[in-house]
Amino acid sequence: MNRLARPLAMFLLLAATSFGALAETPDCTHSGSWPVSMAFGYLLDEGVFERGSPALEKAVITRLASEKIGRDRFDDEDLYRQVHLVRFPKTSGETVDVITVSEATNVECSISDVDAYVISKRLGDYTPSGSVLREPQQQKTPKPKQK
Repeated sequence: MNRLARPLAMFLLLAATSFGALAETPDCTHSGSWPVSMAFGYLLDEGVFERGSPALEKAVITRLASEKIGRDRFDDEDLYRQVHLVRFPKTSGETVDVITVSEATNVECSISDVDAYVISKRLGDYTPSGSVLREPQQQKTPKPKQK
């Protein structure tokens, strides 16, 4: 191996290992996962949805944060605190947005209780182009001033 190939090979090996570690973060972003099911249960209890509503199956879940906070004392697995944005569609076309906070391991998404916060009012209108959170807004053209 020449002088440049060895450091490059080491860099690529370390980079691949680092990216592999990121992939091991628990994936609780499906409609049947513990935080999503609990959030939907809370909304049912509050009368926001009725039993049999298809909102759970049509929910859009986005993991906002996942931080390793230690080890689970029972399974000896890495323990993560996760924050999700869950968008439940209503038949009116509106959505009910819920932020969930819970703990998970790679084996189990239901390690802890789930804190759920309903977003009742959005302040600002930040939506990057191509966001999965909602459709891009049409640009508004200013009206010409009347003289």
